[in-house]
Amino acid sequence: MRKLDFNTILRYALIAGIFIIPFIPFIVAKSMFFPFIVGKNFTFRIIVELMLGGWLFLAWRDPRYRLRFSWILAAYALFMGVTATADLFGENLFRSFWSNFERMDGLVNYLHFFAYFLVVGAVLNTEKLWTRFFQTTLGASAIMAFYAFAQLAGYIVINQGGVRIDATLGNASYLGLYALFHIFISTLLFVRDKRVLARVFYGTAGVLNLIVLYNTATRGAILGLFGGAIIAAALIAIFEKEWGAQRKIALGSVLAIVALVGGLVIFHNAPFITSNPVLARIASVTRVESVLQEMSASRFRIWEMGWKGFKEHPVLGWGQENFNLVFSKYYDPRMYGQEPWFDRAHNVVFDRLVDGGTLGLLSYLSIFLSVIYYLWFCRRKNESFAITERALFTGLLAAYFFQNLFIFDQFASYFLFFSVLAFLHFRATESERTSERLEREAFEQKDYIAAALIVVGTVAVLYTVSINGIRANQTLLEAIRPQTEGIGKNLEYFKRALAYDHVVGIMETREQLVTVSAGLASMQDNRQTKDDLFVLAKEEMRKQVNLQPMDARYHLFLANLFTGYGAIEDAISELQQGIAVSPKKEQFYYLLGNLYFSIGKYERAIEVFRVPFENAPENNQSRTLYAAAAIYAGKDDIAEKTLKPMGGMEEMASIADTIFVNAYVSRGQFDKVAEIWERRVAKDPNSPQAYLSLAAAYVKLGKSQKAIDTVKKVMEIAPDFKQQGEELIRRIKDGDM
Repeated sequence: MRKLDFNTILRYALIAGIFIIPFIPFIVAKSMFFPFIVGKNFTFRIIVELMLGGWLFLAWRDPRYRLRFSWILAAYALFMGVTATADLFGENLFRSFWSNFERMDGLVNYLHFFAYFLVVGAVLNTEKLWTRFFQTTLGASAIMAFYAFAQLAGYIVINQGGVRIDATLGNASYLGLYALFHIFISTLLFVRDKRVLARVFYGTAGVLNLIVLYNTATRGAILGLFGGAIIAAALIAIFEKEWGAQRKIALGSVLAIVALVGGLVIFHNAPFITSNPVLARIASVTRVESVLQEMSASRFRIWEMGWKGFKEHPVLGWGQENFNLVFSKYYDPRMYGQEPWFDRAHNVVFDRLVDGGTLGLLSYLSIFLSVIYYLWFCRRKNESFAITERALFTGLLAAYFFQNLFIFDQFASYFLFFSVLAFLHFRATESERTSERLEREAFEQKDYIAAALIVVGTVAVLYTVSINGIRANQTLLEAIRPQTEGIGKNLEYFKRALAYDHVVGIMETREQLVTVSAGLASMQDNRQTKDDLFVLAKEEMRKQVNLQPMDARYHLFLANLFTGYGAIEDAISELQQGIAVSPKKEQFYYLLGNLYFSIGKYERAIEVFRVPFENAPENNQSRTLYAAAAIYAGKDDIAEKTLKPMGGMEEMASIADTIFVNAYVSRGQFDKVAEIWERRVAKDPNSPQAYLSLAAAYVKLGKSQKAIDTVKKVMEIAPDFKQQGEELIRRIKDGDM
């Protein structure tokens, strides 16, 4: 085959692979663990691995497709180098490299996107190809919009529930950022293309994405759009030379956005806004006090933890995917009302500082600075960009960066960001691209050697990274599913999944093994298999603890496992080790205190529950548990003092919290139990269960007639209970209770 023919075929194959990628966001792999994340990422990785091999051989044979230097490429390569170094010297190289199924991030992900950047930046080497590529991803976003509209109409379930659409991305915030990118892309194509039909398509796609963004109610992305649009419009208004339509539209856009934001500020309490869940959520950002209160409950405190972690490792950070260690060590107990564990700072600055330290953040920012350099300061290069293009790209990057101050990247945003970077790299090197080509008609020996090396390398990476990862994921999913053959089959699948201990997912496999085993602890059948599961789970989680002793969650997994199987002392030991790692995480104290309850060590329970109570007195759960422990230990004065801010014992008794009832029962103080239920029925006179509990307390106090009268009251408010009530009265009279 003529070399030119082979190169052409290979080039078309690479272009085909590139043009498939904009449709990956539609993949929802229901046959995989974390279906919204895993399927997309493995598909992308397989395509990139194949494209990388093809591009390396094409570049070997044809100089036109070799790398061209730009400061964008240099900055990106610098960021990759710093990140790899930070991971190598970080807290957990394995986790930093592989990440997990839930995130599918880490160095392996970064390497794939870097390879994607290289391939796309070299293969899409004409303006026409890039236009077609952006048209393709814009068309895909329009299809995504219609899918999201089907969710709004109720034809397709919103995966997160509520009213915030998430399409096939599984998260409204992810969809919001996806739409944000395409709003800017549609605007860029609109101003570049003067054809009427083309502009109709771009305008329609832009409006569809705008509607999608609005209905995701993603405040960061919406604010990013406002800010990015104002920046872009202001730049056009300032730097556009002629007073033409573009400057007028730009000025009008600035005024319109300012008016819109002003309207939200003025009318944020208006019924037409407060009655609309989406508008109300968006308008909430105009209430500064409300925003600060919301942020201080979670984001500000997470960022503070990130800052403390950064100060501990200021140069190269902790390595990727290790924020959970920072969260454990510097946990703020005032976050008791939030989700229990965070693996991200939800802020690109603090995430970069934790992942890669000062060098990581600076190398990341250098990517943006290199783009700004080519757009605005490199005269020889920026002449290829019109003012409107420069402004819109600047606005897009500003919007993207602002959005990432409140969330983190995932496949859809990575793909779009690095596609834009690859395009800008192409434009920066466009004038340096050679038209030189090699015209040999036959393969030479060195071509065969190069092809063999590339094929072997590609197959090795494909098998190790993607194929094994997919197998591990699917095997894990089978392991946690109910099996018709019984739990013995689950055990078999877990053993298979554990064999993939050198790829992504091994941590989650061990976590799921412990969770499943703990859930089966009370099962009476298949005792031998259940015990085998327990032994395997214990051994595997011990391995994980040894590999990552500073991850407090693994001690929690082991403690729950031991508790389920009655190994109380072992559970106590694990919880104490967890507290040593995460000294302010209330979850450890709650479980430890309850274990002391279960073995009657009430004095120890008081001391344990006192810690989270003193760490966060506003946490009513900690206050309640501390007071209950005092009651168990017979220290009613401490209980009364502790509960006073909540209304004292009388108010708590009216709630009839089970923990207080059980505490008094343990001390045989049924008069106190009766008082609790008397207050409860006074507060809720139509609760049959409250009356029955009160009757039981009267029986224990020897007040049979009161108990009978109380049961009769139940029969009055619940006529269906008459037969049971009469039997209960008979037993009370006969002294059978």
